[in-house]
Amino acid sequence: IRASEWLPVDQREPYDLMYTMTDHDGEPFTLKSLMGKPVALTFIYTRCPNPNMCPAMVRQMALLQKSVAQAQLDDDVRLVMISLDPVFDTPTRLKSFGQRMGVTFDNAVMLRPDAETFRELLLEFGAEISPNSDGTFGHYMDLFMVDRQGRAGRDHTGGIWNNTAVLNDLEKLAKEPGDASAGS
Repeated sequence: IRASEWLPVDQREPYDLMYTMTDHDGEPFTLKSLMGKPVALTFIYTRCPNPNMCPAMVRQMALLQKSVAQAQLDDDVRLVMISLDPVFDTPTRLKSFGQRMGVTFDNAVMLRPDAETFRELLLEFGAEISPNSDGTFGHYMDLFMVDRQGRAGRDHTGGIWNNTAVLNDLEKLAKEPGDASAGS
């Protein structure tokens, strides 16, 4: 497990956040709506066969959500989980999976990307998948830290991230000055 170098504000590259998805309640959701608050974002899918991958990642997000609340940052940051399986992962499946793993949907969202732009979205974040013959996917465990302007701050890769380190990142991002219009 490693965290990339922390990128100073003047060296951060903006993500393209113009992707429209469907949230866990079946409502349209645009990644651009996240601007204005720091974001911890990961990719998961509900039928992941390895209990040490997606289920563990979503449980870790639920624990991060509790840490964020204890730090009184729950109104200041967003936690985002995007499905790697937009054909299978309906909003109902995403919501049920998140709830089973302990996620509450106040500052967290689970998203189903549009199948037509899914590959572009993966490329935008540098997330990789490799389809298996049984309909499952090989993928990495990545957590992307996005600043309030929609720019890359750092990422945590190689396994389940350390929530203390991620909380530190979110606190640091939440203290940075700026507004949502800076990244548009």
